[in-house]
Amino acid sequence: MKRISILNQQDSKLLFSVEDYGVYFLMPLEDLGRLSELSYEWFEEYLPNSCCSPYPIRLLADGSVRDWEDAF
Repeated sequence: MKRISILNQQDSKLLFSVEDYGVYFLMPLEDLGRLSELSYEWFEEYLPNSCCSPYPIRLLADGSVRDWEDAF
């Protein structure tokens, strides 16, 4: 499995990047245990961005990724 770099945690939100993708995400800390190979397949679909404007996501039980509408 690939690796993530955790950049920051504030309250129950986790800011992280995916190594070699140049993509940053914000997700609930409680979703971290759902991270799987399937998650990385989804991460490949996102365009590079910056840590100042991360993609807000949620992970489903199978590890698939969905937009997190009420992240902010």
